[in-house]
Amino acid sequence: MTDTIQDTITVLLVEDSAADAGLITAHLSGRTDPRFNLHHATTLSDALERLRETVADIIVLDLTLPDSSGLATFLAMSEAAHGVPIVILSGMTDSELALEAVREGAQDFFSKDKAISESLGESLQYSIERYHRQRAEREIDAAAFIQRRLYPRPLAPLPGFEVAGRCDPANQVGGDYFDYFMADDKSLILVIGDVSGHGFGPSLVMAETRAAMRTMATMTDDIGTMIRQVNELLVYDNLGSFVSLFVARIDIETGVCRYASAGQPAELIRADGSTETLESGDPPLGVLSGNRLEVREAHLRPNDTLLLYTDGISERSPATSELFGVPRMLKSIVESSDSTAEQTLDRLFDEADTFANGRARADDMTAIVLKLKSFVAGP
Repeated sequence: MTDTIQDTITVLLVEDSAADAGLITAHLSGRTDPRFNLHHATTLSDALERLRETVADIIVLDLTLPDSSGLATFLAMSEAAHGVPIVILSGMTDSELALEAVREGAQDFFSKDKAISESLGESLQYSIERYHRQRAEREIDAAAFIQRRLYPRPLAPLPGFEVAGRCDPANQVGGDYFDYFMADDKSLILVIGDVSGHGFGPSLVMAETRAAMRTMATMTDDIGTMIRQVNELLVYDNLGSFVSLFVARIDIETGVCRYASAGQPAELIRADGSTETLESGDPPLGVLSGNRLEVREAHLRPNDTLLLYTDGISERSPATSELFGVPRMLKSIVESSDSTAEQTLDRLFDEADTFANGRARADDMTAIVLKLKSFVAGP
């Protein structure tokens, strides 16, 4: 991540030997690409004070100082550094101590004879780049973990119904969103969405959309009101992304499915293998204030399957321009009529990936499969 490196690199050098500090300063002060701006401290207390006054890009630290020695020196500096990478200067006799500091979080260590060389500048640049890359990777891992925690937990058993959902993001964090939950004793909510773009920004929009949908579901049983209010929130926030979204509210006693489609279709596969596309002409959320977002109705019958999906599945492709496509997707669902919802979902994803012939995903792949086996209550 070379974009983390500036034209000038500010170094806090913590070294009590005037001779070693002078040689290091001499090697770095002659550099112009980048230029090194050195601040020198001879004790730990002096270094900690300078760190409060100076925004350093990297700290070069001798572990043996007049007022501190050993690993305690590194630990004290690390606590005060607040995200500044630290490299250790080690003598001939304390390389094991330097390695212990690396295990505790130091970015690297140099023996003093290596540090006092023409390669020191490049080594410090590399340490900064590596540190920021590792930090970014940790942040991405944390974001991916949080996003996975936002996916719905398995529903309590619903007699006569099976529901399964899955999201395979193209990157570690994605912009797709799916959810399912019981709004009340007989109303099942299914939601799937696709935020424009990829990465951290869309993942934050996804999290906001999920929170808004869940909140609105506690405030109204009308999905029209629900989706319109979420649209107004996204338009008002003006986050630079739009959200294509499909939401359905299913009465588990009657199979009545009221749905709204904001640029996001779903497919209803009947027991006889025929299919119906559930959609409307409404635009995605976050685009137009005052959009009415039409609510429509479908009726689920025993042995029907409802598929909610994002275009990362239907547009999966190998190196050619051919797409996996909706017909192949529906064929996979029809041929899984005797399988569980989870098995049906896994087969769909496997077939789409196989069709792509090993090509990396260009988009998130997300789907929900609902299977109605029979009505336990109602008609």
